[in-house]
Amino acid sequence: AVVSTQSTGMIDREWQCPPEFQPCARDQKSLYGLWRDTPTDLPVFIARKEMNKGVITPVAIDLLDLIRVLGKEQDSTLPQELSKLIEENESEKDLKRVDSARRKLVVAKTFNKIGIVVPVSKKDVGYRPLTVTYGELDKMLTKSCEVESEEEKDKILAPFDECVNYIQFANDECDYGMGFELAMCVFAHKESRNFLGTISSMLPLAYDLLGRTLFSKIMKKICKKEENGSL
Repeated sequence: AVVSTQSTGMIDREWQCPPEFQPCARDQKSLYGLWRDTPTDLPVFIARKEMNKGVITPVAIDLLDLIRVLGKEQDSTLPQELSKLIEENESEKDLKRVDSARRKLVVAKTFNKIGIVVPVSKKDVGYRPLTVTYGELDKMLTKSCEVESEEEKDKILAPFDECVNYIQFANDECDYGMGFELAMCVFAHKESRNFLGTISSMLPLAYDLLGRTLFSKIMKKICKKEENGSL
């Protein structure tokens, strides 16, 4: 199945749910979604995202496995036939195997921890690291929201702006992963709502450059809904 921008692409979605995360279930604390790294991929696993937080974690291999995980966490007794199906599924082993295989393809963890996957050629074309560390980026984004004057904000964000300039060169040389990483970091950050303009310009562009047009369309819808206060 491919993600749809008309229905499943936006159903039950909240802020900081990237297009790769297609919501399929929720409880009081968390949202669960099918995860795929490109629009044409089959879901690799089900991931968990805590409400109003950017961190995303693989939690189950499929819906049957998700029932097992939630039943165990909530100490619930499942029907005997369902328990037998889950036992035969051996999905816990499958999740470890699939997650381990995907981790080898992740070029950067970003602030959402689940990371990003981009194609990188044998000549290392496709990705280059950011010019700032995650620690520096976190401090910049946080501190810039604590000051009032634009002059102070500009001073704090100077290394960020410099990194954005380098991303333009990276894009010219087909290292699209750099801009993707920075944009995803900002999207997953606790102050992400204060950088809606940055996210709405950088993240859809990164998806377009990577040939993930459907994800770009979904991301634009996410930003538009956030801007209108309807997400």
